[in-house]
Amino acid sequence: MHGINRFGILWIAPFLSFCLAGIATAQLVDRILAVVNGEIVTMSDVTEYQELFMPESDSQTVLEKLIDQKVLSSEARKFGFASPSEDSVDESRRKLEERLG
Repeated sequence: MHGINRFGILWIAPFLSFCLAGIATAQLVDRILAVVNGEIVTMSDVTEYQELFMPESDSQTVLEKLIDQKVLSSEARKFGFASPSEDSVDESRRKLEERLG
């Protein structure tokens, strides 16, 4: 019986060390800032949107804008408004480019 306990301890110690090493090297990949009707808004979403569209705005303002967009998209889907197809967007862009030269 005494030999079994030593064997158990010898087996468990390396196993726990391996598990704890994995925990120690874990990294935060992204942070969830909001969940809107089941859709998440992450810190990287806010950062990317801010860099592209609102560079002068603070992060809180950008987050509120993204939340508003998610709510509007959700409501539009609820009432049957679909996102435009890629072909439709390309055609509209082409027409706009023709008008603007």
